[in-house]
Amino acid sequence: MLESTSALDRLQELNRISGGKTPSRAVMDTAIAAEARAQADLESADASVAQSEADLKAIQRDLSKAIIRSPVDGIVLNRSVEVGQTVAASFTAPVLFLIAEDLRKMDLVVTVAEADIGRLKEGQFASFTVDAWPARTYNASVKRVAFGSVVTNNVVTYNAELGVENDDLSLRPGMTATADISVAKLENVLLVPNSALRFDPIAAEMLGKAEKKKETLVQSLSPRRRWRSASKPTIQSSPSEPRVHIIKNDKPFEIKVSPGLTDGRFTEVTSDALREGMPVVISAQLPSEQ
Repeated sequence: MLESTSALDRLQELNRISGGKTPSRAVMDTAIAAEARAQADLESADASVAQSEADLKAIQRDLSKAIIRSPVDGIVLNRSVEVGQTVAASFTAPVLFLIAEDLRKMDLVVTVAEADIGRLKEGQFASFTVDAWPARTYNASVKRVAFGSVVTNNVVTYNAELGVENDDLSLRPGMTATADISVAKLENVLLVPNSALRFDPIAAEMLGKAEKKKETLVQSLSPRRRWRSASKPTIQSSPSEPRVHIIKNDKPFEIKVSPGLTDGRFTEVTSDALREGMPVVISAQLPSEQ
């Protein structure tokens, strides 16, 4: 391009000095055409450079997408791909690695029954144990209580998340745990076994007599006769207020109580006639007849 331009400039200068006598018109036209071809070749080369730069940027962009980086720093728990394996882009992103961001802070997902979910709320204290460390009890707190239910075999449950501090890294993802969540706390209250609230002396006496009558009837039958026993009699006492029984004058004495919180084994009760240390009746056995 530079050579063609310089030759054309020399010929034009010579044509000016000679007054148009030299060079000939044919030589001038040839020089002008050569300069135009050189200019076209330069523009074509510039276009090729621009195309190559665009191809380079596209390749660099594809290369940057080929490098898959984790969004967080953590510990790899599971790897689902091998080195060199092709990963295809799709609407459903494939799971390449399962990464734990920080094992020192973990969440425990517990299943709560429908009857108990109404008493759960954020911030409540909880404790749990795992099979890996049966003699150790871990502390936790309720972080979130789900509103959506989970139905399994027609049983409705709800999931609750408990926040757990795992500074010593003794807990690992996927461990199963048994948790207790404290929904209420009371101090200096009277507790009685739940069996004491279910005890009914009248029903116990009637049931005992029915069992003795059945036993006597079985013994009196001939060994050759087939005995078809009736179903076990069910004694239902009349509905009444919650009560417990103590022994007074060698007989069960009824004391009405107002039940409160229960942990499944013991129940809080209040009564003016009940004192700490009083023995309560939980079951009865009729004396055997000689």
